[in-house]
Amino acid sequence: MLPLILRSNLLWIVASLLGAAGATTAIILSGTRGIWLALIVIVIMLGVQLLRQASIKKVLGIAIISTVAIGISLTAVSDTLTQRYQQTVAEYNHMAHKDMDTSIGIRLQLWQRGLSYIKQNPLLGTGTEQYLVNIEQDKQAGLISPIAAPLANAHFHNQFIDTLVRTGALGLLLLLAWMFIPAWTLHKQQQYPQRNWALACGIVMLIGGLTDVPFHHTHLVYFYSMLMGAILMTSVKSKE
Repeated sequence: MLPLILRSNLLWIVASLLGAAGATTAIILSGTRGIWLALIVIVIMLGVQLLRQASIKKVLGIAIISTVAIGISLTAVSDTLTQRYQQTVAEYNHMAHKDMDTSIGIRLQLWQRGLSYIKQNPLLGTGTEQYLVNIEQDKQAGLISPIAAPLANAHFHNQFIDTLVRTGALGLLLLLAWMFIPAWTLHKQQQYPQRNWALACGIVMLIGGLTDVPFHHTHLVYFYSMLMGAILMTSVKSKE
């Protein structure tokens, strides 16, 4: 969106901001708190970049349109935000009374068990089959609740813990390289607007991965790969 705002006419600016407003609404409606945090970080990052490159007139215009668009989005999903906030407060209250079978409490259990499995083989991981055996043993020993244990059969609700358990530090290194090499390549080519696109996408997945496992879902792996490929191809064309 940033290069369109900086280089294109008013029609493209409005279209870009409407697209951003729609995407923001979809993110909020998803109810995934990690992605909410990622959105805030990306808005700040791109906002700083915008202030460095755009004229004061453009900054003021974009700020006004963005404020209106974001305000409309927040108004449209205010009920979802309120419900999610109330749910978060209720979960913390349950955890204060030692009830760990809440959304947050289950995640904490999974992260704790996952970190203990990483220590067994930090370089290559324990593999999926072995950690499933460990989960069952921990359930019998009372180290993880019967409600949380079955969820570990799918994943650990943290991309990096999940990757470390399954494939170790080597697997995590490959994952991070796959996520951020496009941004690094564009930086080396001095294609800074496209670099910002790639970096923003990587940071969204990085922060979102703290509470979920986006790359556990095959369609997101395909989408991220195609998106990075499109950004790289666009940068080559513009350079030529």
